[in-house]
Amino acid sequence: MKTAACLLAALLTLPATAQDGFPKRKPGLWEVSMQAPGLGTPMAMQQCVDAASDAAMQRRAMSGEPGAQCKHLSTKPIAGGVEVRGECTGPQGRQQIVSRMAGDMNARYTVVNEVTFDPPRHGQAKAAMTMEAVHKGACPAGMKPGEMQMPGMNAEQMRAMREQMREQKRPGAASGPRP
Repeated sequence: MKTAACLLAALLTLPATAQDGFPKRKPGLWEVSMQAPGLGTPMAMQQCVDAASDAAMQRRAMSGEPGAQCKHLSTKPIAGGVEVRGECTGPQGRQQIVSRMAGDMNARYTVVNEVTFDPPRHGQAKAAMTMEAVHKGACPAGMKPGEMQMPGMNAEQMRAMREQMREQKRPGAASGPRP
């Protein structure tokens, strides 16, 4: 399960590398389902996006884990979509990321992410995750662009999780696990 959690953290917003090649998503409510070996039941979330919040999410995604330096390596067209390669180097080692997106960023798309860890993490050198996203229309009342909802987490828990992620990315913040 630790490997799945690492993978989720590494890949949760990888389609957000749009600034380096992925098409921009249609504004509104997106329902995203994520499946990875060892994750069990697919994880689901809803994201309310507009152009500004999607761009901000893209910048955060490309900054990697706390203390990591990430760079875009390449973007190339593939059948029905695009492939983006990147690399992050940080306190836990190096991650090579390959993300393949296919579909329509106005209605439905799929992203297949593969990560290679050097050194291996939790005994695993490679991990993969598939994300399926479907546009559900306008964001519901009370949900602002940039906000996410996950089953089992209320709005306050989501805010606390986002704040913890922001804190970990600040210069000088501890990069290890928090108690």
